[in-house]
Amino acid sequence: MQVAGRSSGASATKPYDAEAANRQLTAAVRALTEDRDKINARLAAVEHNMDDMTGSIRSEIEAAKSSAAAAPAQQPAQPWPAAQPAGAAPAPATIAAITPPGAGTSPQPPSPLTEATAPAAPAPLEYGVDLGGGATMTVLKARWLSIAAAHPELLASMTPVVAVRERAGHAELRLVAGPMTSPEAAAQLCAALIPFKLVCRPSLYDGQHLAVR
Repeated sequence: MQVAGRSSGASATKPYDAEAANRQLTAAVRALTEDRDKINARLAAVEHNMDDMTGSIRSEIEAAKSSAAAAPAQQPAQPWPAAQPAGAAPAPATIAAITPPGAGTSPQPPSPLTEATAPAAPAPLEYGVDLGGGATMTVLKARWLSIAAAHPELLASMTPVVAVRERAGHAELRLVAGPMTSPEAAAQLCAALIPFKLVCRPSLYDGQHLAVR
């Protein structure tokens, strides 16, 4: 009886599935676009509230100006009485008669609400590619140096950051490279990296700068 031998060096390799990778990238871009639309909607709501508050302040300023213009002109101050004995202090009634209204009071500083301020323009969103996670900064640094050295033509202009993402109820450190101007550009970069068996998916470019030197 013969026993079939097995070659020790042979190992089955899973072929690269381009269609599955494209489906994953499409789903990631769609999710990222939805996040961008939600953020833009929140920014639009904030700008609308700021416009309403600015308009209300401007109306109050115009009403105050109209009231000041309609007020009667201030009466001219009467001259100081000449018939006063030398060294005698004037009577309180005389002082009140010749003192203009509001004299002796220091002007109040203007309220910050009297000056309408335009809302600041929101910062444009930036995108990147998520290249995997790690337990520490040291692990992420080593991962970035390895990937950047293997693919300098794709990542030479990229800057790595460490982003914190919530996964399965706990925080996880992620290595994100960027910035890019659109999620489509991030998807194209991932399409070029995935055939090299690298973890890559489009992501928002935000987090702490990763020092690699």
